Amino acid sequence: MLLGFFLSANSQVTEDIVRMSQGEHNAYIITMEGADRKMVEKTWKDYMKEYGKVKHDKKSKEYYSVKTDIPFVSRSENLQVFLKYEERRGQTTGYIFFYDGSGFVNPDDYPDESLQAEKFVEEYYYEVEKYVINKFLEDEEDKLKDLEKDLTKLEGKHRDYENDIEKYEKKIVEAEENIEKNLKEQDDMRYAVEKQRQQVEAVIEKLNSVGKN
Repeated sequence: MLLGFFLSANSQVTEDIVRMSQGEHNAYIITMEGADRKMVEKTWKDYMKEYGKVKHDKKSKEYYSVKTDIPFVSRSENLQVFLKYEERRGQTTGYIFFYDGSGFVNPDDYPDESLQAEKFVEEYYYEVEKYVINKFLEDEEDKLKDLEKDLTKLEGKHRDYENDIEKYEKKIVEAEENIEKNLKEQDDMRYAVEKQRQQVEAVIEKLNSVGKN
């Protein structure tokens, strides 16, 4: 389930009558899996830069555009686009409305405009999808970097252990050589001790013989 939260490439924009700040009107609806409020807001602002200035109505919790220029949706100079959304766990649903100065775009009264509005919303949907995937990619790349750092540390420890083994092997060789040297020195010392013992015994014997001859 590595990519389980990604948006479906087959998702379609749906329509329904939805209540918003201006009443109940036709909305173009998209459900964006894996997208939270911040993702939806940032992507909408970036997406709308080309078409008009986006403002935020804190009271209604809606975003709306002024001086909107989307000629392929409507040639009206009074076109406004509204976005409201509902954030749920693991997904956010966006409701987008188009007002051309005389009415809200809908398939019955504005069939051509409605089709273009749907395409416009769908393109926004894909922008959110890209954002979600890029965010996921960033997170996965961060995890990869952390794992690579851990691997580097383990490789460093491995080299340290090998160096330790090399040092210990040298010490073992030195110790073995020292043991052989020590055994030879012990033999030499035993010989010297034995000679000295004989010398002491000879002196004692000489001491004991004083005045006896």
